[in-house]
Amino acid sequence: LAPRASRRHFLREHVRRTTKLEASLLPHGRAMSGRTWSLLRLTPRALPDPAALFQRGDVTDIAQSRLVVFGEIHEQPEVIRMQYEVQKAMAETLRPSSKLHVVMEHFSLDMQPMLDRYMDGDLDLNGLVQQYQESGTEGHGVAKYKAVLEYAREHPDRCRIHGGFIP
Repeated sequence: LAPRASRRHFLREHVRRTTKLEASLLPHGRAMSGRTWSLLRLTPRALPDPAALFQRGDVTDIAQSRLVVFGEIHEQPEVIRMQYEVQKAMAETLRPSSKLHVVMEHFSLDMQPMLDRYMDGDLDLNGLVQQYQESGTEGHGVAKYKAVLEYAREHPDRCRIHGGFIP
């Protein structure tokens, strides 16, 4: 019961903060219709047990946002799982002409051609990891993000991966 209560409190506070911030970003006199973005700061300080946050209902709630930002400690399995589940839920609820853009700061902007070769099927995951390691600029364990990367590759009509780190 305690982890569930903590999770609900975290989400309630999260929604309250994002809704308040959204309202402050809108021009005066404009009505706000629904939450447009979510910011998740999944760190030990913000949430000691990221696994306690994960439930299908939570993912569905978060995935209703137009923009979701994960602030994370890299390579944490529970956080990666949450990222994957939110990515999948968002991609599955897109309008037919829309596409989900996943920006990963693990990859610099200069690495976009490498990501494009992966997305186009010219590189498999092992090849992507090898080229990433050979580039030597970022140094994250990108193989741990297999689910996120593979989902985008398997659903190119709904999802695209982009490098987001500015070198």
